[in-house]
Amino acid sequence: MGGLASLTADVTWQSGQVQATVPTLAVESVALGRAAAPEVAWTGLQLRNLQLDTARQQVLVEHVGLEAPRARVQRNAQGRWMYEQWLQPVAGAPAKGRETVTSPAGKPWQVLVQDMELAAGQVELTDASLGDMPLAIRLSDVQLRMQNLDSVKGTAQAKLSARMAERTVRGGWGKPGSLSYDGDLQLDPLMTKGRVQVNALPLQAFEPYMAPHLNVRLVRALASFDGTVQFAQRPRGPQLQLQGQGRVTDVHVQSLLGDAHAAHAVQGPHAAAALAAEDLLRWKQLRLQGLRVNLQPAQPPHIQVHSTELQDFFARVVVLPEGRLNLQNLVKTAQSEGAAAADAVAPAPAEQAPAASAAPAAPSARIDMGPITLQGGVIKFSDFFIRPNYTADLTALQGSLEAFSSQPAAPGEAPALAKLTLDGIAQGTAQLHIDGLINPLAQPLSMDVRAQVQGLDLSPLTPYAIKYVGHGIEKGKFSMDVRYQVQPDGQLTASNQLVLNQLTFTDPVEGAPTSLPVRLAVALLADSHGVIDLNLPISGSLNDPQFRIAPVVFKIIGNIIRKAVTAPFSLLTGAFASEDDKSDIAFEPGRASLNSQAQSNLQQLAKAMSSKPQLKLTLVGQANGATEAEGWKRAQLEQLMNGPKAESDDEAPPERSDKQKLAALKQAYRNTVKDRPRNMLGLAKDLPSEEMQALILRDMVIPATAWPDLAAARAQNVRDYLLTQGVDPGRVFLGNAETKAANPATPSVLLNISVQ
Repeated sequence: MGGLASLTADVTWQSGQVQATVPTLAVESVALGRAAAPEVAWTGLQLRNLQLDTARQQVLVEHVGLEAPRARVQRNAQGRWMYEQWLQPVAGAPAKGRETVTSPAGKPWQVLVQDMELAAGQVELTDASLGDMPLAIRLSDVQLRMQNLDSVKGTAQAKLSARMAERTVRGGWGKPGSLSYDGDLQLDPLMTKGRVQVNALPLQAFEPYMAPHLNVRLVRALASFDGTVQFAQRPRGPQLQLQGQGRVTDVHVQSLLGDAHAAHAVQGPHAAAALAAEDLLRWKQLRLQGLRVNLQPAQPPHIQVHSTELQDFFARVVVLPEGRLNLQNLVKTAQSEGAAAADAVAPAPAEQAPAASAAPAAPSARIDMGPITLQGGVIKFSDFFIRPNYTADLTALQGSLEAFSSQPAAPGEAPALAKLTLDGIAQGTAQLHIDGLINPLAQPLSMDVRAQVQGLDLSPLTPYAIKYVGHGIEKGKFSMDVRYQVQPDGQLTASNQLVLNQLTFTDPVEGAPTSLPVRLAVALLADSHGVIDLNLPISGSLNDPQFRIAPVVFKIIGNIIRKAVTAPFSLLTGAFASEDDKSDIAFEPGRASLNSQAQSNLQQLAKAMSSKPQLKLTLVGQANGATEAEGWKRAQLEQLMNGPKAESDDEAPPERSDKQKLAALKQAYRNTVKDRPRNMLGLAKDLPSEEMQALILRDMVIPATAWPDLAAARAQNVRDYLLTQGVDPGRVFLGNAETKAANPATPSVLLNISVQ
């Protein structure tokens, strides 16, 4: 310790009372601690016109000046401050915890300082008790001016300014920010009212206090504020009124834990350590205009912001290899788990403990937000859960949200919603537009929002296609128009209009978890221009814990793809497909001709195929002798009576008369029935038409080729009819005839759809 002191004084002692006048008192060049690096030092301390009066218990000081004070405030890793070692225990003093305190009799001493000034001060604070990341800040150019200081009233007018900097990783000091306060001060109870100005204060200096709780690193953040503050410590709680303009600029936040997992996913367990810290959040400027904070005892806090502007922002969203979002890992959980364990082993409360009234819950804050504008935003998304990994960017984000409030709506009225608009670019090419009505602070949630994406290239989504359908995406573009409406009762109504243009899948990927018939599904769903237009309406209650929007959408899409195998004709614009999607053309037993219903169905099929040029059709004729024998015989008999059919309508012979039909029937009777009924003379009887037909059907022999021929004729007739409806012959194929039908009760031609 060293220093120089000088004093001039006039002291009067009378009747046990002292009156002293000190025109000047100076203590200069003081240094406490090591000479090379003193803990406390100053260049000069001057007191001018000090007056002491013991009778009045009063000290008056005209001026106190402290020049270039310096202090090094340190706390070691054990949490002990450096000044604690200066305090030596006094012999005979009571042990700690047994001190006796007595109140002085009479009125307290009063110290009145007319003017006190501290100039060019500097304070270095180091706190090593925070673990691997000690706090190190420096306050420089500290200027303090206090006037009319009264120790009894505890009042003064104060003006304070300083510059603050944090210690950099290289050991130097960063660029300092500035702060100042000019106002009135009362110490007991604490009250103050004045003007606060903060400019580019480095918030990263206080990162060591966040490190134990968050898995992020605050690389840089500069805070500024210009406004007024009024604070008072009341018996029922603090009272605060703050208003002004605020800014947080040059923000740079890195994630620590989550991205280490992402780095391992990319480079394996020996990933470079540099990859473990990745940018999580950045922005150039967040401006809060018209900020007002009103805190009153026993009342909900009230926060108002006239307008908010966020410029040039960046956010990083990552799906980690275990399927969690990186945002879910921002808060450290070790301490919370420790607290839970402590609660588990804590002694049980006494029987009467539940009778004690619980502390009332803090009232919810009221927040009134003015318009919010966003400019120049970028969101980078990566999915390390999917293999191979997927990355996409949203760029040029800009938009606005009109004023909204947390104030609940009046009973019977709908919550007030704010207009939202947001535009951007996805993957560098697709246009994103969101608009609607929403209130982020409304409880319960209520909104009506529409989102549109135009022209998103699908090939980068190949990792998802491989995982869920077993094929990569060769090319294609995606557009969507979705609208989500949520009522205050939690009821959701959503429409999802999805448009895929020229979607083309690769061959099946070997080793994929699944393989779905996506090529056939695309061919069934796409129109003649290669466009798939899907409308997926969704409804449900958000109050249902089992209801999730994304799984519902994916399930619907998956069902559509699977339907390409189980019910392809239900995808083919619903053409003549029944609920079980029979996918066939029915015939009458034993006949190959098309009835009116079959022709109508084939007309719809031809129309659907004309708009889907990728489809080809294989016709498999069916016939079954076990169930169609009777029908086949009747068809043959009708042909014998009516005569052979012409190849075309132009060549059709005139319809036979009843006489001609009867003659043909008698001829068939003579040729077919060998054991004909005879009269008493042994001659063949003349029988009625019905009896002759019955005998012909009884004795008619079915050749071995009847059923293959019938099956082939049916398929041929279907093909010929489709060609008359304009179907390209190169897209229709005849398959092998089947003489044992899959559905014996309904003879048919099976329609097998495939992709060219």
